[in-house]
Amino acid sequence: MTEPHNHDDPDVDEAGSDVPLNVRGPFWWWREAMIVFAVMVVAIWFLIPFI
Repeated sequence: MTEPHNHDDPDVDEAGSDVPLNVRGPFWWWREAMIVFAVMVVAIWFLIPFI
């Protein structure tokens, strides 16, 4: 028998991730920033020949 997902657990973020925030640490935003940065770099790299 599995327990229902506990949304009141402070170690579980609102996105539904089961990875505790104290394990993810404060650097989750850095990973998001790297993804955005990578997309921007690729977009610029593709646009340069057309400028």
